[in-house]
Amino acid sequence: GGVTDLAISRDGKTLATTHVDGNPLGFDEECDVRLWDLETKQERTKIHLKGRVGNLVFSPDGRTLLVILGYIDPLKGQNVMAHKNVLKVLDASSGAEQKSLLLSQDQNAMELSKDGTKLALSGTFMLGLLDVNGMKETSSFNAIMREDVVNNKMNRQTTAIALTGDGK
Repeated sequence: GGVTDLAISRDGKTLATTHVDGNPLGFDEECDVRLWDLETKQERTKIHLKGRVGNLVFSPDGRTLLVILGYIDPLKGQNVMAHKNVLKVLDASSGAEQKSLLLSQDQNAMELSKDGTKLALSGTFMLGLLDVNGMKETSSFNAIMREDVVNNKMNRQTTAIALTGDGK
């Protein structure tokens, strides 16, 4: 399959790309995260994962890669409540998993603070913050505005998120 997402390390030396195998519109797939050396233009590492990579971002020092992976909970079948997202922290050299956290909601976008300690998350209906060091969600709030409910625009979703330079 083709490239579905990408991220560049802050030093500009490494590019991470995701490639989907199977159904690109569903959760019943497998994917590869590939790390490319931008100087030699050669693939350096290939990380095989089960599920669908939704987003990825490098830590400020480039040593780790944060990946949101979506999958279907086999106990709940194919209904919408079965979709789960997990945050994985991977070693950017070897691809080894360092930490993981099952997230409380679906995620469409993420942004890491400059110091790498806070992760802003955007879901269909909620926004949230996560403490990366402690691997715990610290806050979440409703992303649906009252006028969206009144104007029957509930099918909209947040598709991008950004943090200010100070992470506040």
